[in-house]
Amino acid sequence: MAGKCSMKKLFPEPVNLSKPKAQDKRCLLKNADLFVSVSGCDDAPGTLERPLLTFEEARSRIRMMRKDGREGKITVAVMAGEYRMSGFKLGCEDKNTDWRAYGDGEVVVNGGVSLGSECVVPLTEEEKARLHGDAPEKVIKYDLKKIGLTHDDWDDVYEIGGYSTGSRYDDYKPGVNCEVFADGKRLTLARYPNGGDCLKLAGVFDQGQPSQFPPQNFLGSYSPSRNPRPGMYAVDRETNERIMSWGSHEGIWIYGWLFFDWADGSTPISKFDTSIRAVYPAHVSHYAAREGGPFYFYNVFDELDAPDEYYIDRENGYLYIYSENENPCVEMSITKNSLIEINGADDVTFDGMTFKCTRANGIYAKCDGLTVENCDIHGVYKDGIFAEGYRLTVRCCEISHVGETGVIAVSGDFQNLVPCGSVIENNLIHNWAEVNVSGRAAVNIQAVGLVCAHNEMYDSPHTAIYYWGNDNIIEYNYIRDVVKLSSDAGAIYAGREWFHYGNIIRYNCLYNITGVDGQRPNGIYWDDTEAGQTAYGNLLINVCENAFLIGGGRYNTANGNMIVNAEGAPFCYDDRGRAGVLGTGWFRALQTPGEGYWSMINRVDRKKGPFAEKYPVIKEMHDDFSRVDDPGFTANPTDSEIRNNIVINEKTDCGLGWIADSVYKFGKIEGNALYLTPEEAGLTGINEGDYTVYPESAAAKAVSDFEPLPLGLIGRTLERKR
Repeated sequence: MAGKCSMKKLFPEPVNLSKPKAQDKRCLLKNADLFVSVSGCDDAPGTLERPLLTFEEARSRIRMMRKDGREGKITVAVMAGEYRMSGFKLGCEDKNTDWRAYGDGEVVVNGGVSLGSECVVPLTEEEKARLHGDAPEKVIKYDLKKIGLTHDDWDDVYEIGGYSTGSRYDDYKPGVNCEVFADGKRLTLARYPNGGDCLKLAGVFDQGQPSQFPPQNFLGSYSPSRNPRPGMYAVDRETNERIMSWGSHEGIWIYGWLFFDWADGSTPISKFDTSIRAVYPAHVSHYAAREGGPFYFYNVFDELDAPDEYYIDRENGYLYIYSENENPCVEMSITKNSLIEINGADDVTFDGMTFKCTRANGIYAKCDGLTVENCDIHGVYKDGIFAEGYRLTVRCCEISHVGETGVIAVSGDFQNLVPCGSVIENNLIHNWAEVNVSGRAAVNIQAVGLVCAHNEMYDSPHTAIYYWGNDNIIEYNYIRDVVKLSSDAGAIYAGREWFHYGNIIRYNCLYNITGVDGQRPNGIYWDDTEAGQTAYGNLLINVCENAFLIGGGRYNTANGNMIVNAEGAPFCYDDRGRAGVLGTGWFRALQTPGEGYWSMINRVDRKKGPFAEKYPVIKEMHDDFSRVDDPGFTANPTDSEIRNNIVINEKTDCGLGWIADSVYKFGKIEGNALYLTPEEAGLTGINEGDYTVYPESAAAKAVSDFEPLPLGLIGRTLERKR
């Protein structure tokens, strides 16, 4: 996909956001308990002068210290160098330990294997004939067997995408794809078309047996079945001719968004019939397919024709990469384990290290008191950090070029509303969701009482922050150039919960949420009757669709925000829940008493217990269909507010946007100031990137309760100690 969403005017990036402040140089840790070095020896005492060689031996020494009665914190100083490992595990006996980088050099934990010139072999004439353009001169061929690799290392091609359906078939083989990196950059399996471009389905001969069709059909007759009929799709003439030119049709896959732009999936191709321009997927599309659905072919040797593409001959063990560099630094992710795996080791710290090149997570932890700070995590297939437990801290890290999510934090007790004490702060997170796109975020919060603050997030196909739970605070984050490949998504997203009260989104800046190839993403999105959310003091600039999209929930407030250039509308607040009950809308999940979403109403005790005590407004909630006009009827947008917002929007026909009549009836919409230009608002500094609302401006006078935005505090305020 290429080309930005068309915006009437792009206002500049804010110039007075905070920048990271330099910290003191990292301590040299001369008094550490153990030292590890790539030039060390595991028979050594582990001192600065005679360090150990491996993390594993350091762990063994720590366990011996504990057996000898050592209490308190034990610190391991890791000297500069590259540590190759297939996964390092810590258990309950390894608690209360710090693993810290020592000195000025980089400490790298690498789960990959390097390929050098000793592996390079010439292309055959047949291979050259199948490649086109300048590919015969640019493609480098490596014999993986020369360094002892086998099929178990490079393995098969496995499905990607959050809505793939391979698991419904009896011949399904689960697995994770081996990846290839050149000069630090993730390569792409040879594909057609190249880059970010996609083809469009020319038609659908047969939908097959999808899980849900037509859309929003929640009937049981469309539930997943075993070995569903895959279907058959049509391609256009130009694509069909391209397919006919390929020397082999074996092993080719397609990936795309065949129905919804938020539901990605992949499938191998069982066969092509070029006589009728037909493509036969091996697996059905989860939500069926539609004419115009975007997709691309991949794992096609003949399409190895662009920089940063690769192909693996999995039968014979050859790797091919297209490279502009005659001697690139090439690595393959071999390990299928997380580089660091912690199960029950509480109060562990990793500080100042780089983790890269694995087919799992950078760090996977189930423990309390985990701290990851000043670390660099990149080139991992799954998540940079997955952490479950209380008192989690991720601070001053750079997490980039990960296949799925940057940080997942599962923290706190939802049933009893016990806060987690966890913090994700001052991190730089970018280029996530490079493998599995839909539903992957820079930060995924599933917590009670977590603070996500002062992070900078940019450049991704999907959401920046996804959150779930209660009493979480999302503040002072700078989010830009995200949600590029979806319309039905938001830079900050939560949805489909009635009892996640107490979450606060404040003092964040969202900039250039624009999408590509006609995609129209939203800024802050509370989906499908999400309730009890609060957003204030946020600055939203250049949002392609709605600055706020609120899907019919109750007790949601958006007050005191500043919105500049929301092309769709500043606010869209529908009443999908109420309309679904009344039979006047598309949202069918609330139409039948006791079924669908209504089953959620008894997830918590609304009359007594932690939720009733902390959020007394839930006591009035009911599901009595004879009282649909009562404020307590759960499907109504009761006590929601849009107040005291400043809006500068060149669209003259939308005002505040589209707000349902029932939101006016049950909520409060007042005190908002609308302007067409910065000049009209008295805020001409916006044209130079100064979004300060000065007291003498027309906007400040019109909204007397508007609190100044703390622009100088938004973004990262601490620079990592590296």
